[in-house]
Amino acid sequence: MLRTLALLLLLPIGCNGDDKDTSDTDADADTDTDSDTDTDSDSDTDTDTDTDTDADTDTDTDTDTDTDTDTDTDTDTDTTDSDGDGVSGADGDCNDGDATVYPGASEVCDGVDQDCDGTVDDDVSLALYADADGDGYGDPSSPFTACEMTSGYSPNDADCDDTSAYAYPGAPELCNGEDDDCDASTSEAGTASVVDTAGVWIDATASLAGGTAASPTVLGDAAADDVYVTEGTVYLCSGTWYTKLVFAGELTDVAVVGREGAGATTLTTGGTSGGATGSIVAVTNSTVALEGFTIAGGTGSVFSSTQGGGVAVSHTIGGATPYAPNLTLTDCDVSDNEAGYGGGIAVRSYGWLSLLDTRVDANTGTSAGGGIWMQDYGTLHCSATALGGAGLAGNSSPIGGGIYLSNSTSGTIDAVGCDWGDDTSGDDNATYDIQQAPASSHRYCYPNAATLTDTVSCAGGSCSASTDATCP
Repeated sequence: MLRTLALLLLLPIGCNGDDKDTSDTDADADTDTDSDTDTDSDSDTDTDTDTDTDADTDTDTDTDTDTDTDTDTDTDTDTTDSDGDGVSGADGDCNDGDATVYPGASEVCDGVDQDCDGTVDDDVSLALYADADGDGYGDPSSPFTACEMTSGYSPNDADCDDTSAYAYPGAPELCNGEDDDCDASTSEAGTASVVDTAGVWIDATASLAGGTAASPTVLGDAAADDVYVTEGTVYLCSGTWYTKLVFAGELTDVAVVGREGAGATTLTTGGTSGGATGSIVAVTNSTVALEGFTIAGGTGSVFSSTQGGGVAVSHTIGGATPYAPNLTLTDCDVSDNEAGYGGGIAVRSYGWLSLLDTRVDANTGTSAGGGIWMQDYGTLHCSATALGGAGLAGNSSPIGGGIYLSNSTSGTIDAVGCDWGDDTSGDDNATYDIQQAPASSHRYCYPNAATLTDTVSCAGGSCSASTDATCP
């Protein structure tokens, strides 16, 4: 009995000699719940329970390779063409609710991307620039995008000054101190402009710049003049202008300005060098102001004799002095002119001349009044804002080298701070600074002004001064 039991214990457990591990419970229940609703829930319950109590050297080669190869690419697979434009969302329609929007559609300037290229209004909108001055040229610093031309804008950005309608590429250069043609290299020298009372600028260069010594141009208030003007301001830029200024209208009220000043701007006829005769500036009954000119080379207008080589002023209306000066010269230099009477200036009848910071120097009167000749009832005012800025010096004539008053009881002079030349500096007026008819008994000599309050005055046939000088 015991032997039999021992034999039974020695017998291997199993059938047919197979070494099969029946205790290897491989519950390989792969439950792959892949719900493809754009949410991938992989529930992989792989429970591998190996209970191996086999004492032999079995190697369990059971390998559970559970690889989930589900790749979810989230793309629009909707092939429905909701707007009926022939292209679905799956085919690239970026707005399937609008039949005008699809790849390749024509772009319309409306703020919508019709062709689905990611850019709104490409190739159909306009690049514009603010044109504040209305000259047709835009300001490069003020861009604007629009679907069509818009009032107040320009399609170009070439304006160099959008505050001036006179400034744009190719504009005529005016005598205004501005870069009108948008080319900084262009000079204003030799340009002329007229500004009317409404502030409108007019280019007058072609009308005035062609003057010559033989045939000077004319700026005046007669319709036949090269430049006709009765009011407003005329600007002449630097250069020598062979131009006469002739004004005779009672209502004329004109200013003529040399923009760069007397040192750079000259009015002449070239008469003293064989050019045209006549006064360079002639004003009768009008109100005219000149500023910033050298007036030189004139030979005077012919009446009974030549008078007013550089300037002639007269007033013949009403038998009285006008309410305002007929001619005011400011920051001017009247020099190197010649005439029989009034080599520099002639003041006739009731004419009124005002000299502000203006010099009358080196003129010649072949008969009387080297600097100024005053006929009858004329009025002269002279004043300076700086010593040496105004006065008469270096003029010459047989009678009244500086000024000659032809009427023994009339003619008025008021000078404040004005020079009269002196022997020390060699620029005294010869002969005498002032003479009044009769010339043999009315002779006056004065020094240069030592202060701006030094005065010389003449009225009623006699002259007086705050400081006298001894006449030679």
